[in-house]
Amino acid sequence: MTPGGIPFPITWKTGTTKSRVNETQLFYTVNNGGTWKSITTPLPGNPETYGWNVPQLKGKKSNCRIKIVLKDATRKTVASDTTDATFTINPSP
Repeated sequence: MTPGGIPFPITWKTGTTKSRVNETQLFYTVNNGGTWKSITTPLPGNPETYGWNVPQLKGKKSNCRIKIVLKDATRKTVASDTTDATFTINPSP
């Protein structure tokens, strides 16, 4: 469980892609992928890590996931993935 309002590292490993990765987009969901919210503006390149400041939400959310989308220079998606399991965001103390 992760409390809102604190930094939390997001890390990922990238295999081979058909095109060079130009930017990375990060999203989160609190309803198991029903809707996605952007975590940050697109990151340049593929840093494979990001210090996410977990949002302060009203009430406990237990169907959360992270999605990573890698784009090439033409903004075409070259790879994407989501967390394998859901996690919980707790309200801030």
